Formats: sequence, structure tokens, C-alpha cells
Amino acid sequence: MQLLENFKRKFRNFGVEGLMLYAVITIGVVWAVEYILRIDLSSYMMFVRDDILKGQIWRVVSFMFVPQSGGPISTFFWLILYYSIGTNLERYWGKAAFNLYYIIGTVVLVVGGFFSGIVIAHYFYMSLFIAYAILNPNDQLLMLAIIPIKVKYLAFIDVLYMIYDFIVYPIAPIRVSIIMPVILLFIFFGGDIINSIKAKKRYNDFKKQFNDRNN
Repeated sequence: MQLLENFKRKFRNFGVEGLMLYAVITIGVVWAVEYILRIDLSSYMMFVRDDILKGQIWRVVSFMFVPQSGGPISTFFWLILYYSIGTNLERYWGKAAFNLYYIIGTVVLVVGGFFSGIVIAHYFYMSLFIAYAILNPNDQLLMLAIIPIKVKYLAFIDVLYMIYDFIVYPIAPIRVSIIMPVILLFIFFGGDIINSIKAKKRYNDFKKQFNDRNN
């Protein structure tokens, strides 16, 4: 988290307040237009390298707002969930740090997309949930509106889902779309994870030495 702390100190006023709200509204509007008017907006918004090189440069940003396929109910709950996750992350990190995460996430996907030809943002939004679970592992969500479950378990399911997709769909666009958000998570949390592992190892070593001396 040192990257975030340094950035927040230097650029405290950077970014858009309530960024996730605007993202969710945009995704929702695109979904509604497609569902009601039967207009395929997504095909004009997806990241397609060849089309971008032909001049359709809006695709380097618009792909972040392509909705997942689904009916009204699943889409509504998906948007509410990620609005909640994004808002809580912004509250926890601050506006500048959350905007930085979103921007770097977009950039790494764009870089990956120019290698693979196509890239999707679906796994980036899953990374938001994983990031939230890393920061607040014991927070609870109500599954089916009645069953409380800790977010760390739901994040573990997301990780399994990403691993499954990586194995089952060996095509480059899917694998790149998964790898780049994982890189993003490592950029932001890799140092903390490594330090946590080192701290646990030091504790175990100390405990072992203490037990050896007293046996």
C-alpha cells in the first residue's frame, strides 16, 4: 500500500469524486439501451485492436463500460454490488488512490489488449472485489438477501472462477484479460503480501526457538 500512500500525499485532490457511480451509471445506460432498443452498442465499444488502429480510438476507454450479458435482475444486482464495492474502496483509500487504481487498471488492460487483439473489463471489476476483500476480509454480504457470508470467502470463489476461466479458455484475449488485473493487484498489494509472509515466518521462527529453549 506504500504506492497509494505516497500518491495520496502528493496528489490529494486528484481524480473524480464518486467515480464508481459514474462508471455504474454508464454501464447501466448501455445495458438499458441494448435491452430496450435492441441496439448492439457493445460491439462499437469493445476493445478491438484492429478497429482502434483504424481510428476508432474511443475503444481504448469505452470497453470499460461494456455491460456483462444478463437479464434485468442479475444486471441490477451486479451493478449495485460493484457500486457498493467501489464506493467503499474510495472511502477507504480516498478519492485519489481509488482513481489511480481505476486508471492503472484501464492502462494495463489496454497494454494487454494491444498484445492479444481483444480485451475485456469483466475481470478488472472482479479485482475490485478481491481488493476490497484483502482490505476488509471479515466484512459480510447477504447472499440471497438473507444468508450472511464473509467477503473473503466470496473473493476466494472469484479467484477460483478466474483460475477456471484461465484454464478452460486458452485463447489469448481471455487469458490476458485475467492476467492484467492480477498484475494490478500485485502492484497495489504485492508488497503488503510479501511483508505479511515475512512477518509470519519471523513469528514462526521465534515461536520455534522459544519452544526449543523450553523443551
